[in-house]
Amino acid sequence: MRGCCLVYTLILKNVTWGPVTQAVKYRMVAAVLKSVFDTICGASELASLQVIIIMGVAGSGKTTIGQALAARLQWKFADADDFHSDANVRKMTAGEALTDDDRAPWLLSLSSNIQNWIITGKSTVLACSALRESYRDVLQTDAERVALVYLRGNFDLFEQRLSHRSGHFMKSSMLESQFQTLEEPEHACIIDASKNPDEIVDEVLRRLSLS
Repeated sequence: MRGCCLVYTLILKNVTWGPVTQAVKYRMVAAVLKSVFDTICGASELASLQVIIIMGVAGSGKTTIGQALAARLQWKFADADDFHSDANVRKMTAGEALTDDDRAPWLLSLSSNIQNWIITGKSTVLACSALRESYRDVLQTDAERVALVYLRGNFDLFEQRLSHRSGHFMKSSMLESQFQTLEEPEHACIIDASKNPDEIVDEVLRRLSLS
């Protein structure tokens, strides 16, 4: 894992990017990471599902579903919120939306952990917003090993859920920003987030052929 982090640091600090967007940077980094990962693991070695990313905006139920799914599979559960820097948490607590520059170290830390879980055989369910396609490119460097489950729903449903939430830095006022940022995935297991948790877990297990 330290080796992966070193690679990320070298890429971010020593590459001259030129006039490219943050999304292009993410995709370029993702391509390098995939190459490094395949070199470490072998392109065909361990080519089975080992990480499931439960994605969606705030209030979609990522943590609830992720924990329930991990319990059913007897896998480890991780919440991407726990990997944010203190600076990011302070911004979100103050109701400020994160920028791509804020998210970059967070995404690369998550990618490093995902690859470490795969290399060490620690099957894991990760709850993560993963709102943009470029973010998902960094996280899902191998579609055979890392699956995406998208909890889709409407603003009113998620706003209602957030209004009853306490003790979390995400505020309902930031939900609109997340919907604006969201790029719905084309290649994911898409689930109706309005269903009850047991139904959702059953559907995920069935559609990923894990039941």
